Amino acid sequence: MKKEYTPTRFETGLSLLVVSALIGIGAAIYHSQFDFNPAVAVGRSAPADTQLPPASGDAFSENGWSGFLPDMTVLTPPEVFRADNLYDKINGKEDLYRAAGFRELRCQRFKMTVDENSWLEIFVYDMGSLPNAFSVFSQQRREDAVPAGIGQFSYGTQNALFLLHGPFYVEIIGSGETETLLRQMRVFSQNFIQNTPVGAAKLEELGLFPTENLDPGSPAMIAANGFGYDRFNRIFTAGYTVGDNSMTAFLSRRSSPAEVQELVQGYQAFLITYGGKVVQTELPINDVRVVDILGNYELFFARGHYLAGVHEAADREQAQQLALLLDNKLSEAAGDRK
Repeated sequence: MKKEYTPTRFETGLSLLVVSALIGIGAAIYHSQFDFNPAVAVGRSAPADTQLPPASGDAFSENGWSGFLPDMTVLTPPEVFRADNLYDKINGKEDLYRAAGFRELRCQRFKMTVDENSWLEIFVYDMGSLPNAFSVFSQQRREDAVPAGIGQFSYGTQNALFLLHGPFYVEIIGSGETETLLRQMRVFSQNFIQNTPVGAAKLEELGLFPTENLDPGSPAMIAANGFGYDRFNRIFTAGYTVGDNSMTAFLSRRSSPAEVQELVQGYQAFLITYGGKVVQTELPINDVRVVDILGNYELFFARGHYLAGVHEAADREQAQQLALLLDNKLSEAAGDRK
């Protein structure tokens, strides 16, 4: 089973405040629902880099990936799922994939030739781009993950292997915890990578996080509704531990500095709406904002095309030190001299 997302203290408290507000406006919504205005029914558009042609299907012929596993036999025919029927395969998790730009899922089961009770199932999600694939890879990361050493992003568990290859997020789940199946997972992974050309895209944002006190395996990308704010999409995050305290650094490259300024102002207003209190600071970062909400600190600022900050920090001083390190990394990347 995949790990379930556990809301943070900030998000739990915020949810309670939102529920209280919803109760107050519920009657108004009921009386106005019959005066529906079609102008409010605006569909979400996927990020620009997800508007790509479908991935090549050369490796997925009538027999699927049978050629990738010479020691295994096809157990089920290849299956293909798209946005309109993804719930048939992964009911309950499809929203996570759709929000990240999901295009197509291909899956198939294989059994060991010498033991038909020993099998594995392969899931290959075409997410349209490397950042989109990284989003689901990082959000689905399991608690018992162990680095697998396949490419830049991969990990294994006792009965499964997970990896990224360009725009593809790959899961291979075994029927049991055997070395034989784990070897076959690696065989498939190597053959899939060798036979599936992808571009040379990189996640440059991950190199902008400070390395001091960084929690290994914590970098992730939130595709939508980051920290409960509906305008925070494509937010890269990384966890940090200082002493007994933990906090999250975040950043997101936007289309223009003007958009970044709008997000900084909008996030501050969002926090204040739900009880946040602005805290004065002398931190030497241009237009930095510090908000105390529910006993934790939110610190955020604009740096050129980047929105950046620290989320849910119990210790203000530690949050400010991390923000300074993050600002310095962004300044270096932009070639600025302070």
